[in-house]
Amino acid sequence: MTTRQAIVNTLSVTSNHAERDVALIQDAVQSGHFKSETQLQYVLQVIKKSLIKFPDAKSRHCLRKQTDS
Repeated sequence: MTTRQAIVNTLSVTSNHAERDVALIQDAVQSGHFKSETQLQYVLQVIKKSLIKFPDAKSRHCLRKQTDS
């Protein structure tokens, strides 16, 4: 695999993640769960901090730990 191919593959994955994130935010806004833009911004900040603090926290890991105990 050439360097160019590796870059292209990385870009498509990044794009998929970005598209998914945008779709999730749009769904959250349209769901009516947030009374204001301030509430939505607060939730997004909490999520961002959690992702930084727990980078390996994936739902499949959480589910596995719950079923193991």
